[in-house]
Amino acid sequence: MYRICNVKKDDYHGISSLLTQHYGKLPEFWKNRFKVWWDENPAFFSFSDQVRGWALKKGDDIVGFLGNIPTKFQFCGEIVEACNGTSWFVASEHRNHGIKLFFHLLRTPNSPVFITTPNETTLNIIKQLKIPLIPRGSDDGKKTVSGLPLVPMHQLSKDGWNIREADIEGLSREFLDKLSMGYHANKNQLSGIEQVTEAGVCFDDLWTRTKEIYQATNSRDADTINWLLANGNHKMTVFGYFKNKRLLGYIVVHENQKKGIIQCNDIWIYPEAGDIVDYFVNFLFYYGKEKGFKLLLFPHFNEKLGFYLKNLGLFTVDLGDRVDYLYMPKSLMAVTHENSYFCDLQGDYRIW
Repeated sequence: MYRICNVKKDDYHGISSLLTQHYGKLPEFWKNRFKVWWDENPAFFSFSDQVRGWALKKGDDIVGFLGNIPTKFQFCGEIVEACNGTSWFVASEHRNHGIKLFFHLLRTPNSPVFITTPNETTLNIIKQLKIPLIPRGSDDGKKTVSGLPLVPMHQLSKDGWNIREADIEGLSREFLDKLSMGYHANKNQLSGIEQVTEAGVCFDDLWTRTKEIYQATNSRDADTINWLLANGNHKMTVFGYFKNKRLLGYIVVHENQKKGIIQCNDIWIYPEAGDIVDYFVNFLFYYGKEKGFKLLLFPHFNEKLGFYLKNLGLFTVDLGDRVDYLYMPKSLMAVTHENSYFCDLQGDYRIW
């Protein structure tokens, strides 16, 4: 007899053993993931239902699993629980019963559901159900980034990135000279950028002052930022821009040492603070060079940011089709690119 149960702490051992069979990582890896996803996740304790995910059981054996990473999401002025599906796996001899796990995720009441790292099977189901892409202001379904090379072209490793030499050669020598001049001209402003190792009340203050800019976006309170900083599996670094000891904006970056790439995961700015995006680009250009990185990338989270980055003179390129999806229950208002802001910290991306 098959049954689907909400995951409890007592299930950690059985789930980690199941996932080890599929992904090849040791059970200890999964138990550390469970700490990040649930045990040390402030969002998990912010909502009464506390759903870790669902286990497919046959008798007492766990034969399937679909995880949920809860995050805090602002929707029309209220903080709601967002569900972020992760690590869906069902043992081959029980696959006919696995689809029930997916529908449990979609039936989570009054919660937006993010699906951002789907495999081919999941993609087929998503397309059959006509679940839309996360709205980012572009209807072409492409992942668009702007960037800067941090080393000469002949040294630039493009492993795993669909970036043509012609794209980067489009950067004029004049622009790189301007960047250097801008760095020196803006040194006073850039001195306001500091690495943040622990988010304090200044992050809560910034969030309070800016949370009404969009009707639908991630919560960016101090607890959430500290949770991201504690995620050791994907090294994330946070830089804040301070003026008169007040935080006016911050950027979250992922430092991929293996590929030599620094990539922006999120950027959040007080709108009346001026050209802080420009300051962050200048700062990260020189930070990346000093740290030995080869490429700096900024995804286009929305049209406004993409337009700004292009105007700065960064090269722009599509890195293939996006596979980040958002399912909204009928009880919630529709989310569009005009009323929302989504970054690269949606779903289980960078949290996996």
